[in-house]
Amino acid sequence: MPLSCGSHIAGAVLLASVIPLRVLAHETWLDVQDWRPAPNDQIRADISNGHMFDGQTLPWLDQLIDGVTLVDDVGSLAVEGENGDMPAVEVAARSEGLAILVYESRYRALTYDSFDVFRGFLVDKDETWVLGEHATRNLPTNGVREAYRRFSKALVAVGAGRGTDRVTGMEMELVAEANPYTSPGDPFAVRLLHNGAPKASERVTLYSRDASGAVEIQMAHTDPNGRAEFSLKPDREYLVDAVLMRKPGREVAAEHRVMWESLWASLTFATPAD
Repeated sequence: MPLSCGSHIAGAVLLASVIPLRVLAHETWLDVQDWRPAPNDQIRADISNGHMFDGQTLPWLDQLIDGVTLVDDVGSLAVEGENGDMPAVEVAARSEGLAILVYESRYRALTYDSFDVFRGFLVDKDETWVLGEHATRNLPTNGVREAYRRFSKALVAVGAGRGTDRVTGMEMELVAEANPYTSPGDPFAVRLLHNGAPKASERVTLYSRDASGAVEIQMAHTDPNGRAEFSLKPDREYLVDAVLMRKPGREVAAEHRVMWESLWASLTFATPAD
């Protein structure tokens, strides 16, 4: 029996209440169910959150989502959802070519269990400069709070999937220089942009997952043009991830009572078997 509107929303609120903040601190990505749909088929994607390309599937929740957009040769289309929808994203493929799903989250905040956990996160993301700045600002080591936002993209090959990735205007964004469906050769390069400008000297991590679920990792640092290069293998799903730490702006610090702010960018796609 279908849920009524009221129970649908109530279920979404319950789901939101049981998602731990520490889980939301990991990578977030769009996990597309079929990377190569036909024109007019539905593009369905989960919002996933976790680490090492393994994590929790989140429903559509208005309190988490700032916006979802489909970008293709037709133009840009705002994608709507209802609280509790799983998969969270569902939209018709409007035209043949490379379609881009774009997800932006609202601000969320978390409190780290300990300073060691905070330090471990900074080491993992190569943002250890924060430790010195934390001491210089004479901030407490107990109850470290951080606000964060997510900026995720997925490249979907509709039909033959020809086309190129493009800048969509998110504050933090990864852009593929080549189409992994039609030009999956080496090296495969991405550019990391912040407010549309190249972001140099930032770590970019690429996770690849094969059909058995085994995950491999590559890491690179962006050059002065914000560019990082990787090698791809056939018949795999890929997640590219980058994190930028910064001091929070006055409004963010006041609203969320935080000491730090992080911006997360992810890019997902698949490579053909042949």
